[in-house]
Amino acid sequence: MALGLQNYEFLDSCVDGSGKATVALTAGSPVYAIPLSQCWTKARAARECWAVAKSLLEALARNPDSSILKADSTWICLHLAFDKQNRPPSKSARATLLSNLPQGVSGMHCKSDFDALALELGQEVMASMALTYASYSWARSVLDSFGLIFHSESGEKVEALVPGIECFQSVEDSEAAPSPSDVRLETSDANFSEPTVVVYAKQGYGRGDPIQWHSMRKYKAPGVACVVKFPYEDCGKSVMDNLCTLLGGSPSSKPGDCCAVNEDAPVQVCLEEGKSLVNVTLRLTREKPLPGKDVMSLLGVGIGRSRCAWSMHER
Repeated sequence: MALGLQNYEFLDSCVDGSGKATVALTAGSPVYAIPLSQCWTKARAARECWAVAKSLLEALARNPDSSILKADSTWICLHLAFDKQNRPPSKSARATLLSNLPQGVSGMHCKSDFDALALELGQEVMASMALTYASYSWARSVLDSFGLIFHSESGEKVEALVPGIECFQSVEDSEAAPSPSDVRLETSDANFSEPTVVVYAKQGYGRGDPIQWHSMRKYKAPGVACVVKFPYEDCGKSVMDNLCTLLGGSPSSKPGDCCAVNEDAPVQVCLEEGKSLVNVTLRLTREKPLPGKDVMSLLGVGIGRSRCAWSMHER
């Protein structure tokens, strides 16, 4: 039986149990907040789920370079699969999310990842955790639907499965693209005593309106990606900053912002063969087959001062 948002003990919410606004909300105002400590994260799995932590840490000791063993998603999915089988405390946020999930959630196709994980852990460990392809693919599907990825203050990415997200109205097919600041991991705000996930209203809502949810995690910008690169030292910081303003990007995302699994920042500085390059990604569509004249002018500055490498591919 679905319990709704009102059953989250640690939730600070302007939303009722059916995902509707309990008060009028202006665009940009906080909709709800929940401490990161109440979400599924790699850190929480390591701290609270001994069966998962022991298995993964022992495997990492054997192969410390394994990407699948180190990935946040692996720790979260194994913890989630463990919780589904063993049930967390009944009044916990994790138990509430499990009860709110739609019946018959189908697993996503991830056989190659499962086989790689089974090879690292071994069949005996897999059996001890009752981890099967069905339980693993189910957990991956839940994480893919409701998981979030944040930029931490240290520059690393933090992945989390956030209880409460499952109660909102999904609008993944909406024409309005999600923004990195729609959901943030707030760590320095005086309103919160610990790192807290905060969902902000993307638009204004009246009381009783359903709150819409568009996942930044799965967002893929439309069109053909045309990538332009030129040396940072040749064009200078001002050209890059102006490109950021025009294309809506930033050379580095703000700490706390959420991002996509396959992030595609419009403007960023990359290190290639020991040289700093400005990497500009243009999205060309049938409606807009060329960038605006201001963008073209700025690109001309960078291209005119150096040899420029072009690559073009569709995503």
